[in-house]
Amino acid sequence: MSATVRHEEARERRGTWVEDQPDGQAVLCISGPAYVIHAAHDRLTAQARVVTRARRGSDDPAVAADERELGRLRADLALDLLLSGMPSGHPVEAHIAATIEVTIPVNTLAGLDDEAALLAGHGPIDADTARRLAAGAVGWERLFLHPDTGALLTVDHRTPTAAQRRYLLARDGTCRVPGCTTKAKNCDIDHTIPWSKDGPTSVENTAHLCEPHHMMKHHSPWGVTQVGRGILRYRSPAGYEYFDSPYRIEYAGGGAPPF
Repeated sequence: MSATVRHEEARERRGTWVEDQPDGQAVLCISGPAYVIHAAHDRLTAQARVVTRARRGSDDPAVAADERELGRLRADLALDLLLSGMPSGHPVEAHIAATIEVTIPVNTLAGLDDEAALLAGHGPIDADTARRLAAGAVGWERLFLHPDTGALLTVDHRTPTAAQRRYLLARDGTCRVPGCTTKAKNCDIDHTIPWSKDGPTSVENTAHLCEPHHMMKHHSPWGVTQVGRGILRYRSPAGYEYFDSPYRIEYAGGGAPPF
């Protein structure tokens, strides 16, 4: 196989990926043709030298930064270009417009302590960074977590989060009307107490219902309540009660679940 063919095959494998590092850091890797990567690195170096001279108030090309300072500036400039298109070498938090999920303890946000925040998909980040990101957020969303397990229980908006959907999918398995075998992944997530009537978006007020049974719940005299642990209690127009337990909960002896 010729060198040209090998180079073309290698070029087809170009891409980017992220490698998480300790202490709240990460590495963005870019794989591509060597001449392009080196050209980009050289341009970042040239821009870093310009920033260094500007900071020191000199136009003299002899004014140079040491390699460690150049490395930091190259990183800042590269992230500036990717996030804002404007290489400045300044902190980049103000340019972050994408949706980023950061879970910040209330005391950390208030500056009462420095407990680490959690960046979704990565892990802990330091308290100062979390506070800077929070200061630039257009809005905050409260998340209510289980005090022992840390599981996400309730959010402020109508749509369940991805974590809640995964939990409900695993818990329910199928449509939660007794006898219905429609798989949960093909069902709607219903608020047992409607959102329009102040029903919370919590795992204790949501369950999977197939579309026909979802319509039945809202447009028939049948009533449904949640009685804890994901157990649904249905009441017929004649006053009879029927219980449906979550897919993952089984009761020895059968019959109505113990409350």
